[in-house]
Amino acid sequence: MSSYPIHVVILAAGRGERMRAAFPGIPKSLVPLDHTPMLVRLLRTLQSSLLEVNAITIVVRPEEKDLFSRELRRYMSSHFMQKVMFCVQEEQMGYGTAAGLQAFASTTSAYHDDRYMILNGDAPLVLAETLHKMMMAAPNADLVVGTVFMQDPSGYGRVVRMGGGIKILEQKEIDALPSNDPSRKVCEVNTGIYLMTKELVQKTQKIEECPVTREKKLTDVCGWTESAHVFSGFTEEETLNINSPLDRNYAEHILFQKRTEAIHRPLYALLAKDMRR
Repeated sequence: MSSYPIHVVILAAGRGERMRAAFPGIPKSLVPLDHTPMLVRLLRTLQSSLLEVNAITIVVRPEEKDLFSRELRRYMSSHFMQKVMFCVQEEQMGYGTAAGLQAFASTTSAYHDDRYMILNGDAPLVLAETLHKMMMAAPNADLVVGTVFMQDPSGYGRVVRMGGGIKILEQKEIDALPSNDPSRKVCEVNTGIYLMTKELVQKTQKIEECPVTREKKLTDVCGWTESAHVFSGFTEEETLNINSPLDRNYAEHILFQKRTEAIHRPLYALLAKDMRR
């Protein structure tokens, strides 16, 4: 089944504090992974014929906009870059995923499309095939939340299904629940990947700071629609957020394994064919 047109918004305005010592002067989303900036990997995924991408807006810090533009043009074709726009997230807009989307929602380029996919610039291992499946899982839903099941979900936002709706609980909220509350056993985790209508994107401008974390959380949109769908087809590897040098080393290991498998699989197939003769 063919996909439908989408506008992709990539959140790339994070400070990347844990990466600065190892990669000074480099925005987190431009940190190299297997010799290629993470954001470039994500953009190449979005080039897949499986996805019908009308436009891509990358949300960045004001002082990093020129650097992002210059670096992406080194790797991506001029034809593809015609789809790419930049949006700056000013300090006064606050922090958190919702602040990044609010920056986009306040621009004149917003709302030209009907459906918006929200991705994170520090999660470059996601596959086009999975994004396509997410798009086709509930094409008429106001909101689709990408999730993944983890054996150890500690520290991640847990997705609690409530009748026809969902709620995402942070670790502190989970810890505050009674010991016998069934939500404590939930292993379904929010990936931070969303599909939403332009009406929901517009509503994100109403999100306020969390009084505890002082961040604006995009998860607030889950309570604004009765037409929310959960897509749990992602793997832990795909949704790995690379926030530290240790995360990056693990991602490098994942890519090395995939290359090794790609090389050896045809050899195993030939050996198996010879053994059947």
